[in-house]
Amino acid sequence: MLGAVEPWLASPKTAVGSYCDEKKTVENDQLLQCLDELGSDDLKSAIKYALEIGDTELAQSLVPVGKCVLDYATGCSHVEVVNWLLDCGYLRLDAQLAVSAIENVALRGSLELLQQIFQLHSPLPDNHEHWAKAWGYAILAACTRGHVAIVQWLVEHHLRREACENISTYEPHSAPLALAAKEGHVAVMQYLFDQGLTDGSLLAMHNAIAKGQVSSVEWLLGHFSFDEYRKTGEAIDKSAEYGHLAMLEFFHEVDSTRSYEDVETKRRRIEPPISWWVHAKDPIYWAAKSGHIEILEWIQANRSQKCLPDSIDIAAKYGHLEVIKWLHQHRTEGCTNMALVQAAKLGHLDVVQWLHLNCPEKCSSEAMYVAAENGHSATVKWLYLNCPNSHTNQAVDRAIHSGYFQVACWLQARFPDYKIGNLLAYQKPLVDVGDPLDSASFEMLLCLHVRFNDVFTSHFLELLRKNLLFYGGRYRPVLDHISNWVDENYPTSPMNTS
Repeated sequence: MLGAVEPWLASPKTAVGSYCDEKKTVENDQLLQCLDELGSDDLKSAIKYALEIGDTELAQSLVPVGKCVLDYATGCSHVEVVNWLLDCGYLRLDAQLAVSAIENVALRGSLELLQQIFQLHSPLPDNHEHWAKAWGYAILAACTRGHVAIVQWLVEHHLRREACENISTYEPHSAPLALAAKEGHVAVMQYLFDQGLTDGSLLAMHNAIAKGQVSSVEWLLGHFSFDEYRKTGEAIDKSAEYGHLAMLEFFHEVDSTRSYEDVETKRRRIEPPISWWVHAKDPIYWAAKSGHIEILEWIQANRSQKCLPDSIDIAAKYGHLEVIKWLHQHRTEGCTNMALVQAAKLGHLDVVQWLHLNCPEKCSSEAMYVAAENGHSATVKWLYLNCPNSHTNQAVDRAIHSGYFQVACWLQARFPDYKIGNLLAYQKPLVDVGDPLDSASFEMLLCLHVRFNDVFTSHFLELLRKNLLFYGGRYRPVLDHISNWVDENYPTSPMNTS
């Protein structure tokens, strides 16, 4: 019955991969049929996941003789299992187990269970650093999920000061306010503000912008000053990049009505807030980068926004053909030569074809050069057949240097008079053996030896041997194998020639 668990026994034991496979095995009741085949680590993982899915009976049945389920329950996030541990008295017996449950219970939103766990060990011992650390993580977890009542209970506890100090020490980029803002939990944000827990307001704004949480942004503008952040233009540019149309509409309304009274205006009682949109660098560029046509359409209809020719360039780089077509039709900035080059570099043949048809003057030899360098044979062949301006024999060298021998052979047949390696930088080796763990370098040497052995000139061999000497260390045995092959087939040592 080993086949029942072979998928996860054979797979790399990653935190996600193996655990997910083990979970499936446990859920299918297959594991019981092959216990004798399991190693201790695999059995431990299976027991932990039985607990994670709330099957305490199965978990107990898997526990080896002489062991206790407590040995596997630390950090379990299933509320029913934590309740079971509480009812069985395990959480009272093991303070560390109780501490490990605090964060997960807060995350799951069970205030009553959280209070019960704490009461088991109250009053806390003088040395309660582990409790304070867990308390801090519990606050962060509750803020993330928006559990206001739990946040309130945790914050108003006497462990608050130590917990907050631990947050600053161990999680400096995870302020409670910032986590609540990221998920749009305005009620939690308001409570934290009332309690004076206002650290991380700028991070909160960053998070809210990134997640498109308009309600969080609106609340933040009413309670903090963001003049310096506003002047960076990031709020608009990032909203465009992430595709948050509602956020762009919100800032548009703020700028258009000039009626939004933020904390800065309240304090100074002078001019209206500075425009958010006026400081935007290039939202069209960022929307084009991510392929958000709906953002481009909205900006075109509602804002008089300038952009640079590199908007089409960046869309070409990421293969957003429909965005390119839209920009070409609705904007006048055009593109640069880099548009076709970037598309060729990443193998976006459909983009290359469209750009060549609509902007034929943008095609250059660099397009074939980078396509060959990155092994995009279909793009290389299409450019050769349809874009004479792209022809460059140097692409042969770049394909070889990058390990794409088939591309190099195809190109060399089209440029038969080109001497391979002729245009490569003089001190740059045609074949780099710098990564001996990658067999491609040696394979390329073998291919060149069979098809183009005239490449093995004195200069080529000199650079090759220098590389073999330079990259030694723990890879010496592998490099010695290559070096021996070179010496056997090309015994003349250019290192010793003048």
